[in-house]
Amino acid sequence: MISSVLVLLSTYNGEKYIDELILSVLNQKNCDCHLLIRDDSSTDNTMKILRKYENNYNNIHVYQGNNLGYAKSFWNLIENSGDYDYYAFCDQDDIWLPDKLCSAIKLIEENKETQKQALLYTSNVICINNDKEIIKNTSFFCNKPLNVYQSFQKSILPGCTFVFNRYSKEVLKKYNGYMESHDWATYAIISVFGKVIYDHNSYIHYRIHEQNTIGMMTKKEMLKIKIKRFFKKSKNSRSKFAKDFFDTYANDIKDKIIKKSIMQLGYYRKKMILKLKLLFNNNFKGFIFKIYVILNKV
Repeated sequence: MISSVLVLLSTYNGEKYIDELILSVLNQKNCDCHLLIRDDSSTDNTMKILRKYENNYNNIHVYQGNNLGYAKSFWNLIENSGDYDYYAFCDQDDIWLPDKLCSAIKLIEENKETQKQALLYTSNVICINNDKEIIKNTSFFCNKPLNVYQSFQKSILPGCTFVFNRYSKEVLKKYNGYMESHDWATYAIISVFGKVIYDHNSYIHYRIHEQNTIGMMTKKEMLKIKIKRFFKKSKNSRSKFAKDFFDTYANDIKDKIIKKSIMQLGYYRKKMILKLKLLFNNNFKGFIFKIYVILNKV
């Protein structure tokens, strides 16, 4: 039986690459692929291009909204998605290989234990430049699944590889709080309530260009950014997300240790006793992380 998949794509001024991306999505094999696109108030010809595809393909639906930023724009797509077997995030400037979705679905099915289980697939990526040449020795994403606690500490897995099942979507839809990025929030939420499956293979060409330069940075350049960030005022992204996550899902978290740990991370800036507990919580690793906790920068 062929599975139905809804690909969720948020666009913003993507006229340069959007044609190639959409055609690669439409070229997916062995699945019933649909594309839901939300444009985040583009000012170029993106909407014109999208309407062309919507008019020519019955499996493409497009709508435009106020500029929310990419994280909230993707979450709006989740909230407006219908019932499909699977869902996938999609970036506007990548190129999908034809077996991207069916490979993800196959691996998810092999790991499925029950129907009511949140499952998230993620994979490696093949980095390319503007000339579509493969960039060798470029590895800036994590190459293995993060555990629950790590997923609340850092975001180093690319949302453009994410494929998740219907039960995951229902769990995600419940959240309406703070998030720095949609993929970070998705990964953390499903880590608590389900299972993450990592594929060392890659079925996506991840484009590195002038608007997306992190993959081209050397370790020295990345270190400089981390040092500069240390002296800047913190957004407290981790604790803000953990607080809103806890407030949303507290009654649904079955593991008491995970529940207490997330509560400590979310509320540590409000109570000294929680800060002390977080500092001595061995589930959260890393000397730098502990320093940031002391400085109220998490």
